[in-house]
Amino acid sequence: MEDEIENQFRRTIDDIMARSKKNDKFVECLDLLAFKRDQFNVIHVSGTNGKSSVSYKVAQCLISLGKTVGLFTSPHLFEYNERIRVQGVDIPKADFIRISNKINTVIGSTSIHFFSYILLLSLVYFDEKGVEWVVLETGIGGLKDSTNFASNTKIAVITSIGYDHMHILGNTLEEIALQKAATIKRGCVVVLGPNCYKSEIFENIAREVGAKVIKNNGRDFGSFDEENSETSRLVIEQALKIGKASKSALNARLMMRMQVLSADECEGVKRHIFAKFPGLRDKMDKYGAPMAVVMDIGHNETAISRLCSDIFKAYKCNITFCCAISERRKLRIFNPIESVQGTNALGQPSVRKFYYLNVDHSYCRRLESVENDLNDPELSNGAREIIKLGLERSRMICSGVTNCNINKDWDNCGNSCNDYSETNHYDGISSNNGNNDNCGYTEWIKESDCVTGNS
Repeated sequence: MEDEIENQFRRTIDDIMARSKKNDKFVECLDLLAFKRDQFNVIHVSGTNGKSSVSYKVAQCLISLGKTVGLFTSPHLFEYNERIRVQGVDIPKADFIRISNKINTVIGSTSIHFFSYILLLSLVYFDEKGVEWVVLETGIGGLKDSTNFASNTKIAVITSIGYDHMHILGNTLEEIALQKAATIKRGCVVVLGPNCYKSEIFENIAREVGAKVIKNNGRDFGSFDEENSETSRLVIEQALKIGKASKSALNARLMMRMQVLSADECEGVKRHIFAKFPGLRDKMDKYGAPMAVVMDIGHNETAISRLCSDIFKAYKCNITFCCAISERRKLRIFNPIESVQGTNALGQPSVRKFYYLNVDHSYCRRLESVENDLNDPELSNGAREIIKLGLERSRMICSGVTNCNINKDWDNCGNSCNDYSETNHYDGISSNNGNNDNCGYTEWIKESDCVTGNS
């Protein structure tokens, strides 16, 4: 039964992708389903960086405060149904299939983009579950984004403004800000993150539509996560003023902090990890825990800069940097690896090794493509040298893992790769963890104190 649902789920995803044409008739599909634009209390989250983190934090905190919450985010990490959650739980694949069939019966062959279709499916699911609040993360921008359908937006959140998706949003911060400002609706509350450059644009538009502006004052929070937590707290404070508040805003502040595991919970995590990866027992930090593996999907220079800054503050150890980027990304996004370089406990540069993941996917830049771009004048000299050495290491590892035997101590390498045969999607990159390149990845983890990866 489980296998049959999985097969049906894959067919459903293929069918949705097949109907994705240039002409996106999302609004027409909403009308065909007789969907009301003011059906939910909507928190609409946009921004160049930080919108996924804020969306998750806000949704989880509302749940903790006794609210029924639907969450729509993108992209997913492992499975498409992760994009749709109610009370922190992914939509079951059986429900995903059922609702897709229900939608198809109504909209027929109407053209609709993949992103818009998943959003449509999420709204039907949220309606079935009777959610009180819906947290919507924009796809790109805001003005023309499908998530901008709602007329009942209670809180519009703009986490940050920076350069990204310029081929769609415009080449200046003013143009990009105007795209995101379109999420501001009449009478709503606008929460601005500390890096919302051109905030006067949002303030002027808010004034025109009678919206109240709340600003994260931009003090030094110490990390990007703390900034996002503060922005999320401001959102929760405003949400508590809508309807009956079950708990105080002080509790919201406390819940927004990163959680620290108890000793028992740490032991449980270690047991789970060692069951899957026995070789990790040989690589422990001074506290008796496995070394840190930090996964990040930052895909522009600002995001990489914040990632490096946070990592170098948190870890005084050798860091191995593993990454892959999509074909349209420029190597200059890696300039921060040099410019905000940290030091280990011995005062040496933190980034000891850099690897490029040679992912076999049409969206991903291959090693050869990256090598050809090393002379990009916008790439800093330091970052160029780091990447150049990394490409050489990557070539050696990629050519040496044909039989998955790069480290004889890693007895379970083949099993580990097979255990993770799902397809991961980051910013349009699909990385099959069952391939030989990622057997090499287990080697990098084994030889490093801290591993960070991005796409």
